[in-house]
Amino acid sequence: MRTKYYLYKKTFILKKLLLPIFLCFIFNHLALIKATHAQDMAGIVSDRYTGVNRGIINPALLFHSPNCIDFSLVTAHIGGQNNYMYLPAGNFRAGDFIRFRSRIIENYDNYFSERQQEELYNGYLYGRLQGPSVRFRYNNHVFAFTNALRTLSSANRIPGHMLRFARRGLTYSPQHDIIYTETKPFQLATMGWLETGMSYATELSGRQSYSLTAGASARLLLPYHAASLRSDELDYLVSAQRDVFINRFDYEAYGALPMNYNTMEFTGTDNLVRGSGLSFDLGISYTQTSSRFGRTGRDRFYSASGHEPYVYQISFSLLDIGFMNMTQNTRYNKFDETVLVWENPQTETYNNFGDILDEMEEGLISGEISRTEGDPFRMYLPTAASIQADYSFGSNIFAYFLWVQDLPVAKTRVSRPSYIGFVPRYETRWFSLSLPLTLHEYKLPRAGVALRVGFLTIGAEQAGGILNINDMDGMDVYFSLQWGFENCKLTRRKTNPCINHWY
Repeated sequence: MRTKYYLYKKTFILKKLLLPIFLCFIFNHLALIKATHAQDMAGIVSDRYTGVNRGIINPALLFHSPNCIDFSLVTAHIGGQNNYMYLPAGNFRAGDFIRFRSRIIENYDNYFSERQQEELYNGYLYGRLQGPSVRFRYNNHVFAFTNALRTLSSANRIPGHMLRFARRGLTYSPQHDIIYTETKPFQLATMGWLETGMSYATELSGRQSYSLTAGASARLLLPYHAASLRSDELDYLVSAQRDVFINRFDYEAYGALPMNYNTMEFTGTDNLVRGSGLSFDLGISYTQTSSRFGRTGRDRFYSASGHEPYVYQISFSLLDIGFMNMTQNTRYNKFDETVLVWENPQTETYNNFGDILDEMEEGLISGEISRTEGDPFRMYLPTAASIQADYSFGSNIFAYFLWVQDLPVAKTRVSRPSYIGFVPRYETRWFSLSLPLTLHEYKLPRAGVALRVGFLTIGAEQAGGILNINDMDGMDVYFSLQWGFENCKLTRRKTNPCINHWY
């Protein structure tokens, strides 16, 4: 039997696949990294009274706040989602949070179900913790200053057979003696960073009936951790004897993590900054003002914010255009058309990934395994394009549409989930209620809710799972504490009936 498999294109033996090992490693260590932006808090960014937080989805929208000045004390968002493991609708109980370790962690295999209908799976962990931030207006110029701690981890196009081996081990007999070939890339990536920046928005053109505004944000990034693990081609087979035969493995891994690579211990607060980076957001917005306000030709009083009621608003933005250069505690390894033999891995004890690579290099048949320490590398942010549209029905009732599309600008990057969202809402200065409905990755429906009372906003994009409306394959929660002042002063704006411009 061994000869038969060895003759299969110079294959090699493995007890455990390298990428499943890295898969478990990444997500185990993410549990230690306290998630502190992928879903974009639709219940917050759609609300005109959330001030500086509207710039999260489009910096041009900072111009249209009803307030002349806005303060945000804290905004936080944390969550995760995937299309592999889920809890069937109706099975979640509030007491599961109280007995989290005994009900969920220690009983993981029995608590969650596994989706079998898809071949490739995606997963995300994301979070934002935004500190004190401010937005203010000076004449026709709007400025905002923000700072935040962000983290995002993604797993994209992970083959289902690898996840099942990683979860059940190589003893999973339904997948024995089957040749699995993956010719398209799949990737794991994670990033965490502190950012501080400034946003600017202004009106490019405006008449009584419309306004065209543009905005931009620039941020300095101080990265805490980053890693990217990508396979471009994989061909393997697992025998009934639990040996793994791999014909080809093309793979690259970059890492700058808060850990000791020799002992695999989490180093926590040591060396908090491991590089530097920059990022930018760009946005533009067209607003059609209400005819019952905008075409009377009469003098009117406005708040210093210049805010006007509108019929609809259409906006476009590019988000998280940027990168981080990682220079501290970096590691790199590459498998280039690798074929090798790893003898009897079940009997070996590995203390770190270096031991695994040493063992694999000893059995190298062809190809090349390379690894370096200390070399800098560049990781790219989860760049995305977004379209937003908001329509007013009057009587404080609005309908908000949101589309976010991930843009794969580079290989070494974290991705973000693409989705379409629809957010009906009732909104006044002191109260708003939103019901975000999103289609995650254009496949999985999400039902959420967001409530603002006075200065406090709380919400979730995936409340349907907690409320047992749909299967729970993720959860999130966000809140914001912010307030603003509408009338810093009153100014009179007049119209010229001949040219119909604002003065």
